[in-house]
Amino acid sequence: MRELFLISAVFALAVGAAPVHAAEAAEEPAPPAIEYMSLTPAIVVNVAADDQRRHYLKADVSLSVRGQEGVDTMTRHEPLIRHHLVMYFSHLNMTEVQDPQAIDVVRKTALEKVQTAMAEALVETEVLDLLFTSFTVQ
Repeated sequence: MRELFLISAVFALAVGAAPVHAAEAAEEPAPPAIEYMSLTPAIVVNVAADDQRRHYLKADVSLSVRGQEGVDTMTRHEPLIRHHLVMYFSHLNMTEVQDPQAIDVVRKTALEKVQTAMAEALVETEVLDLLFTSFTVQ
């Protein structure tokens, strides 16, 4: 009788512990929180137009990345990021920056430019999004 009790106790412990081990194995650490990094100062470039007047574009840009490590990585590469954005924005014309739908296309293209620049520089941190916190054309 005592042997049956011991076998039952061992079996109950083994079966009861199995879900705990399975739950521990299934849990993965949560990804780092999304962080935002502002490029300062604002990016200001000349914009081409057909009216022969000078026009300017001023954009306050923020990048979203994962975790503080991502922010630190982007901060180290900020000159490269700014360079690619200035080169891209400098080739825009007034018709591309006056329409709200066109501005979203500019934003998405700017994100692609930054992501490509980071990939070419062999940076592993992914830029999740590029946001305009201010976008002024005059």
